[in-house]
Amino acid sequence: MKKIIGKDIIPLLISIILLIISIGITSFTDYTLNYKHYIGIILIGISTLLYFKNKKVFVYIFVFTLILGITNLIDIYYSNIIFGIGPIKLNPIFLALLILFLVLSKESLNKMFPEKEITK
Repeated sequence: MKKIIGKDIIPLLISIILLIISIGITSFTDYTLNYKHYIGIILIGISTLLYFKNKKVFVYIFVFTLILGITNLIDIYYSNIIFGIGPIKLNPIFLALLILFLVLSKESLNKMFPEKEITK
């Protein structure tokens, strides 16, 4: 039997939990979701489906989603948390999720992309 769910799903689950919290809070308070949140919801939804259907495409889409989030083009949390270094604005939630994703899925990334092996 092929192992489908691994520890590399943890960053995706954290993203889903943040989305559920955001939707819950905006449903019962005065906060509103904007286009960045809706794009984030769509991309996380696509990533979730691809996790179970096609792991290689999932990696591309999820990393793309995280990079868009780091550069503050999308958002998944109701409160926009950013820090800036000069004109560059970064989202620490997405940065932490990307680092966590790369650390937890190092072995599976090496199997999927053997020609570009991630060093230890």
